[in-house]
Amino acid sequence: MVRSSSGISSSDFNGTPSSRQSRAVRSEVGTPSIRSPPCTFSARRRTNSSAVEPVPIPSFIPSSTYERATCAALTFISLASIRQKLPAISLPAVYTPPSANESPPRLAFARKTAGDLLFDPAFRKRKTVPTPREDSLSAPLVVFDLDGTLIDTAPDLIDSLNYTIEAVGLAPVTFDDLTHLVGQGVKVMIQRAFELRREPLDEVTAAKLFDRYMEHYQENMPGKSLPYTGLVPCLDRLEAAGMRFAICTNKGSQLATLLMDKLELSHRFAAMTCGDTFAFRKPDGRHVLQTVELAGGDPLNAIMVGDSINDILAAQNAGVPAVAVTFGYSDVAVDQLNPDRIIESYADLTPDMVLELLDRGAERSRLAR
Repeated sequence: MVRSSSGISSSDFNGTPSSRQSRAVRSEVGTPSIRSPPCTFSARRRTNSSAVEPVPIPSFIPSSTYERATCAALTFISLASIRQKLPAISLPAVYTPPSANESPPRLAFARKTAGDLLFDPAFRKRKTVPTPREDSLSAPLVVFDLDGTLIDTAPDLIDSLNYTIEAVGLAPVTFDDLTHLVGQGVKVMIQRAFELRREPLDEVTAAKLFDRYMEHYQENMPGKSLPYTGLVPCLDRLEAAGMRFAICTNKGSQLATLLMDKLELSHRFAAMTCGDTFAFRKPDGRHVLQTVELAGGDPLNAIMVGDSINDILAAQNAGVPAVAVTFGYSDVAVDQLNPDRIIESYADLTPDMVLELLDRGAERSRLAR
């Protein structure tokens, strides 16, 4: 028997984002009667019990309360901790990718303008708000950047770049220089090395140097490159909690694939997209969104982990929570990038943190609609 639940205490629905909205849904839709005390749960705590049996979304809600009730219902089922407990439900929403986002200039040679760029509306394109889809009950997906996030590749990048520019008499670069050079692939890195030394670079020379770099880097791979401390245990911990992984990098696919194969880590990731996979790349939010799609995930159930402005902006443009690492190659202090969370080591990246970020992202998406 179904009866109006307007008389039921709001404590019956602990874990919902708003007791007012919960009452709105109960009063219009109704819930099954409960004789025994209901179990409760929160967004940060997993449990094998549920507060009430899920009620199918009705085909009709009175127009005067449609928007209010629908909003509350979508908020309730979008919580990560609750989403994992519900059967598949077809939601009345359509996912729309963001518009193209031009790659912003690196802040390497303009640190003093970092604040202005980060808050310039023309620099931060319109953010896309992910909405629930029919497959939004997929496993949580953690998307990683590669260089400076998953793998410490700095020693090999420096060795190959110095080997390359030595052929034209350019002074070698150091680790401090590297933070100004990486992030947009090998060709851009070589070009920036010349800009750093205030030397011109023509297209013919650039093509020859690119081939020289690729040959040296591949022959010496993986070289000194290693996963960051604590990465593998972190992946084990998240995977045991039912989470999956993907890579979204601006590194070329030839080098990225070879590196991950050499380090025997490729099998841990459901998908990897690179700087030459699409016609766009980070910080364009579509790079993240397409990576999530290829991995079989959903933007509403994904987060991005990276070390640079390209990673954080790409996540923000895609409308997914962003986690910044402090041990990468960013030329700007990561706290200036306004990520959702900052971690100093992979010991800080826990299943509870991921679920908390997913719940926060779901709430932010609801408020933006």
